[in-house]
Amino acid sequence: MKQTKTRQKNNIIGLDGLRTLALIGVLLYHTFPFQIPGGYFGVILFFVLTGYLAGITMAKHYDGTLSSILLYYKKRILRIYPQLLIVIFSTIGILFFIDKTYLVNADHETASILLGYNNYWQLHMNADYFTKVTDNSPFTHFWYIAIQIQFELIWPWLYALFMLIKKKAGRNRMLLTAFGLTAVTALIMPVRAFMHTPATVLYYDSFCRFYAILAGVSSGLLHKENRHLIFLHSKSGMKELVYLFVFILVSIILYLKAPGSAMWVYEIGMFVYTLLCVCMVEVVSVENGAGRLLNLTPFRYISKYSYEIYLWQYPVLFVCGILQWSHTFGFYLLQIGIIVLLSIWLHTVTGMKPDIRNVLKRQPAKN
Repeated sequence: MKQTKTRQKNNIIGLDGLRTLALIGVLLYHTFPFQIPGGYFGVILFFVLTGYLAGITMAKHYDGTLSSILLYYKKRILRIYPQLLIVIFSTIGILFFIDKTYLVNADHETASILLGYNNYWQLHMNADYFTKVTDNSPFTHFWYIAIQIQFELIWPWLYALFMLIKKKAGRNRMLLTAFGLTAVTALIMPVRAFMHTPATVLYYDSFCRFYAILAGVSSGLLHKENRHLIFLHSKSGMKELVYLFVFILVSIILYLKAPGSAMWVYEIGMFVYTLLCVCMVEVVSVENGAGRLLNLTPFRYISKYSYEIYLWQYPVLFVCGILQWSHTFGFYLLQIGIIVLLSIWLHTVTGMKPDIRNVLKRQPAKN
């Protein structure tokens, strides 16, 4: 590792492109599960990006007091839940008129989503993420939201621990602790895979998934301390471009050739791809050509609505499947169009923040 100059702002050039690549993988998997059987690998990149942004931004929220932790929770609730609630209850309302049989467990499922244990609820219900859309629930993909909520609950306290270690033993010990915790948790999935744990359990279990987020956290903390992995960088920027090409190529191969039922995915595949994701985040975290190539306007636009697109994609596909719309090219374009329009609408509605001063100015004066 080497101490070097880095940009200390949230909008890091290239992250929008990485987020778009992850979203495209997941969307293609949900739309074409047999043609793009490994698109779910995009979720790993989402996890790494979540951890990375948490690592570089938490200092803005945490000042060592309980009130700052509570304020962090409030901000995360306002970021996650308004869109989530609208998607859940809109979908339930539509299914109520189309086919009520899909709402048999809606109350329990909704509770599991909102309380952040949907991944374990799906395991309890023997759900299989790798079956076709209409054999599942319109909220099957919310297992990811559950793990994100679980992480948000523990992250302020984990960050407080990291800061305590930094204060008592120095930043190198703090960084070593973060990477060590990542390494230990990364062993859980492959060890359980070699013990013949079912693929669905490995896919849903939080303890098998946290290491990807912690890998991102470790990278974010590293960059917050102005440290970088120098073997990934070069003055000419050629190394970064090579890594970008390799990462995109590997992502495409995995998206096309990595079915979720294959045990090698859990024994080694997800671990290796997590490392590649961390390296790619490292590559774009400093000013270089690779980051600029991922900073295209379409990527920035898609990234802006990525959360809403993720929420809407499965419900839209699920409802279209129930309606048995013709599976033609135009049909798939229509689905994508509906998802995009709903996402823009949801982002706009939930992003409205009326200025109370302007509201007061419009109040009629008292006589």
